[in-house]
Amino acid sequence: MTELQLDHCERAPVRARILSPPIAATEHGLVGAIVDVMRNFWDLPADCNEGELFTYAEMLFDRIQAGDDKDALYRFLTEVEVDKWDMPASDAHREIVDRSVGLIGNAG
Repeated sequence: MTELQLDHCERAPVRARILSPPIAATEHGLVGAIVDVMRNFWDLPADCNEGELFTYAEMLFDRIQAGDDKDALYRFLTEVEVDKWDMPASDAHREIVDRSVGLIGNAG
């Protein structure tokens, strides 16, 4: 979301300019979107809390931003899926990575 700011000057008419959202707010929104993608594709365990899910989404976001290739991202989410949450292996991690990469690519 952008913010509208009015600039005032004693001798000039009022003019409006659109301010970009702060980078941190944009990143937070993208991580939140990744959390939504994770929720849509994983049948999360009952003991998974919001903070934990957000942390893994943030880690995925950081790895995408750092330029990790998709195979490395797939391995990371497979580890989360199987080793951290004891879920059976599935192809959901591929969908999550592909969609998350798309979200971040479309935001830039």
